[in-house]
Amino acid sequence: WQEAVLFANLLSVQQGLTRCYYANAGFTVPIDSTNYTAGPCYCDFDADGYRLLTEGEWEYCCRAGTTSPFWFTESNYTSGNCASYIITPGTWPQLEAAAWFCGNYADLAGQATTKPVGMKTANPWGLYDVHGNVYEWCWDWYEDYPTGSVVDYQGPGDGTTRIYRGGHFNSQSQRVRAAFRFYGYTDYRNIDVGVRLARTIP
Repeated sequence: WQEAVLFANLLSVQQGLTRCYYANAGFTVPIDSTNYTAGPCYCDFDADGYRLLTEGEWEYCCRAGTTSPFWFTESNYTSGNCASYIITPGTWPQLEAAAWFCGNYADLAGQATTKPVGMKTANPWGLYDVHGNVYEWCWDWYEDYPTGSVVDYQGPGDGTTRIYRGGHFNSQSQRVRAAFRFYGYTDYRNIDVGVRLARTIP
């Protein structure tokens, strides 16, 4: 997560945009290579630079206007088969067409591995790999997720772990659902966790 925030700021500077991440609440000390692991991080959501999606934004983008477990209808998906790692090809044809997960992750040599983005079907808003391949860091600290009508929720003010969403290339189908939540410490790094950046529309 720390490296994702640093990358977002560096990319913003490279493209002449205003950085989103700062080490102070007054947005005067930007997160950079000297301080990105040092302490608190604050996000200027009004800046036009790159940033992590909030958890609510992530789910909104993943669902793309749908309300089912995935952005498509998978009629074979049930509570009885969603936790299995042993999958017969064709069990969930829609999921297999849209996501890398435990049912189809192996490469030609049979190794578990990430895949290049865009090899599966995009959701209705043109976003690829929102289910599976790699988890995606979000801005929010991990805490109970609000229910009901919540607009532009930016997560709790503090916590010990940050959210990531979407499941990864070896996740069971239940973990690549639009609603599935997971979390990690801000210095956690693994092959199965990545990032999707966004920009605030002025």
